[in-house]
Amino acid sequence: MFRQLGTTCFLAAALATSACKSKTQDPASAPTPPASPPAQASPATAPPPVSDDTLSFAQSEGDTCKWVRFEGRRNTRRTLFTFPGGCDLAQFSWSLDGRKGTVLQSFKDQRVPRAWLVDLVAGQGTPLPLPGVGRTDELGFDPEGRPVALVAHYDSPPMKPPERAEKEGQRVLVFEGAQYPVDSEGESGLAHAYRLSGDKWTRVETRVAEYGSDLSEGTHVLELARKLGPSTKRASNDDLRPEAVSDEEQTALDASAEMDLIGPRGEDLLGESNWVRSNLSGGAIYYRAEPVEVANASSPLRWNAGGKFVEPEKLTLPGGTDLSLMSRGGVLLVTAGKTVRLYDVNQRKLLGSLDGVSLTSFWPRAEKPGTQRLKLDDSRVALDFIEKSGMALAATGESCSQLKEAGTLGALVKKARVDYREWFVQCDTHDGPQTWSCQARFMTPGDEENPDGPAMRLEYRVQDATQSILPESLVCQLAG
Repeated sequence: MFRQLGTTCFLAAALATSACKSKTQDPASAPTPPASPPAQASPATAPPPVSDDTLSFAQSEGDTCKWVRFEGRRNTRRTLFTFPGGCDLAQFSWSLDGRKGTVLQSFKDQRVPRAWLVDLVAGQGTPLPLPGVGRTDELGFDPEGRPVALVAHYDSPPMKPPERAEKEGQRVLVFEGAQYPVDSEGESGLAHAYRLSGDKWTRVETRVAEYGSDLSEGTHVLELARKLGPSTKRASNDDLRPEAVSDEEQTALDASAEMDLIGPRGEDLLGESNWVRSNLSGGAIYYRAEPVEVANASSPLRWNAGGKFVEPEKLTLPGGTDLSLMSRGGVLLVTAGKTVRLYDVNQRKLLGSLDGVSLTSFWPRAEKPGTQRLKLDDSRVALDFIEKSGMALAATGESCSQLKEAGTLGALVKKARVDYREWFVQCDTHDGPQTWSCQARFMTPGDEENPDGPAMRLEYRVQDATQSILPESLVCQLAG
C-alpha cells in the first residue's frame, strides 16, 4: 500500500512506499572493479520442487550464520551455505530459476559490506567482490539471471561522495564525467545499478536519490531495482491484507481474548489497535492491528472454529513484538521476532515450529529466466505504472466520464498528486498471477466540522502478460 504526505518520501517496511521524482542519465560505459566468477549450477540438475510450506531462514551458529531451507510438513532442513559473522544484517536473494542466490552481509559500523554468490542446487558459495563505488545496499538478479548490485552513493563515511557543482544556477552531482541535476533540498546523492558481466561489474543506471532517513527512497528509485527477483529485503505479495470485522465479531473476539486485552488493573493492554481479519483458503485469521495504512499486526490471534474463536495451537509467541503474517496456498506463516509458527489453514493444524531464526520467508517458486512479471505488490511500482499509463479516459466506463478532460489515466494521476494531500496505491493478484486487482486513493483530510474531505478513488485491473490496464475495469469515484 502506498501513502505519501506532502512532499515527504516514505519507504516503509512492508507495503507503504513512495515514488519521488528524480533525474536520470544512464551511462554508456564506466570503469568497473574486478569480481569473482559466479558459481555454476550443473545444468543437468534442477532445483528441488518448492511446496507451499517450503521456507527460507537464517540461523546463527557460533560465529557463523547458516542459510537454511526448511520443509514444514516433512520437518526437514538443509543448510545451503554458511558464512562468517552474524545473521541480523544479512540479506538473501534468489534468481528466477531458483538455481542461484546471493548473500549480502552489512554491518552497523563503517565496515564495507561483503557478499557471496551461492549455487542453491549444489549448496556451495563463492566470495563476490562488490563494486568499489559507494555502498552496496542490495543484491539481486535481473530477469535473465544476472547478478545486480544496487549502490548508494552519498556523503556518508567511509565512502567518497560524488562531486557537487552548480551549472547555470542548477545544482548538479558529477560522477565519471556525467552531470545529474538535483531538484530537492534534502540530503541528495546518487544511486547506481551495476550488473555482473563475466567477472566484471558494469554500471548500467544512475539516478539522483534522497538519503538521510529510514523513509528516504535511496536505491529504490532505480528502474532496475523494480525488475529484480525475490529477496528478503523486498515486500512480498504473500503478506496478508487486513479487513474490518463486524460488530458481532468484535464482541465475540473481545470475549475470547479478555485475558490478553485487559490488564490486572483494568487497563487496556493493546492501546489503539483493533481487531481485523484476513481471508485465507481455509477461512479467516483474526488478529489485532493499529489503524494505519500499513497494519502492524499483533497478538492475540484467533481462528473461527465452528462459530467459536480459538487461538491457533501451540502459538506461544514472545510478548512485545510485532507479528509478520504471510500466506501461500494452504499455509499460514506467523513470525514474531525470532519465533516462527507454520500452520495448515484448512485443517488449522500446526505444521512446524522454529525458534532462534531470522529472515524467515517462503522459499520462492522458480520461474522461467527472462520472465518480467509486473511487481505491482510493490507500491512504488504500482504508482509508477499508472502515472505512465497512456490509456484514454474517453475509452473507459461511464463512471470516469466526468474526468475524461484529463485525457489519459496517467495525466489524471499526476494531477491528483498535486490536487490532493494524501494518496496510496495497492494491488493484489486476482485469479492467479495473470491479473492484478488494484485501487488508488487520493484524498485531502477534512476538519472537525467536516472530517471527510474531498477524495478520489480508482479501481482497475492490470493484465500481467500484456502489462496493460483493462479499460472496461476502470471505475472512478469522487467524494466531497
